[in-house]
Amino acid sequence: MSPKPEDFETGPPDEWEPIPIDRQNPAFQEMQRTLEIAVREIESSNGYASSAPEERNYVVAQLTRLRDALKTEAQVQWMVIKTFGIDPLAIVAKRFGKAAVGMAALAASQALQEWLKKAATKAIEWFTS
Repeated sequence: MSPKPEDFETGPPDEWEPIPIDRQNPAFQEMQRTLEIAVREIESSNGYASSAPEERNYVVAQLTRLRDALKTEAQVQWMVIKTFGIDPLAIVAKRFGKAAVGMAALAASQALQEWLKKAATKAIEWFTS
């Protein structure tokens, strides 16, 4: 699905548009919880470490960078979420499907998208197309 200009009230979001972080938001808290679980699952996956070690290291590094930014920053940019969250989680979900690590990645991706829906309406389609 490709986003269309009419999908956005004021046009598509700028890739570097900041998203304020409200750490009291239940959707944000759920996203952080599922992201942490996904990072732990990926880090502890011996199969991933042995079958695709460089990919695994890349994914862990990207997700860790996002996790750290979400813990310390007052805002995060759209492109940071896509580059360090949505894209790496999609790699894991595609590779592992219904295995535990794939399901953890899928859950984290869904929670991230739910938080984004609450943080900024209609922008999620831009990232998932």
